Amino acid sequence: MIRKCKEIISKWEHYIRIEMEAEVMACVHGYAMILTWLFMKFVVGEDGVSLLYVVEMGFLGYLLAWLQRLVFWKEKAYSIREYRLREIVWCALPLVLTFPAGKILGWFAGLPAVCEWGFYGLLVPYYIVMWIMMKRFFRKDTRQLNELLDEYKADSGNRSEE
Repeated sequence: MIRKCKEIISKWEHYIRIEMEAEVMACVHGYAMILTWLFMKFVVGEDGVSLLYVVEMGFLGYLLAWLQRLVFWKEKAYSIREYRLREIVWCALPLVLTFPAGKILGWFAGLPAVCEWGFYGLLVPYYIVMWIMMKRFFRKDTRQLNELLDEYKADSGNRSEE
């Protein structure tokens, strides 16, 4: 019975961790869109904030984060070709969804075209830089984990010789 409970708790912890990772990325994406949109409005001398647009951008950030998480759903080693394809999809998803969302939801209605082009012009490099930084952080984490594992193996080997 205790073993079964531990298994259930372990599964829930796994899914909660995945949700928390997605929520962090959702906040980052949503916040980037909101701040970029507000900056573009400021540049052309507009003020005022549409709560509806802020909520829409927040929801889009959440959707993007989950779709990007699904691209790398399986926590495994991918072939180089498969990994590169997933990288492209990871970076393309926000672009493919943000452009039509802005149009359909009217985020730039009544604003000069420069606002819309500036918004997308700033978000495209943001998504690419975000991916580059995440790769860097994950590589560093992997390297540190491997070093700790090597230390553990070395310590375990020394203890068994004693």
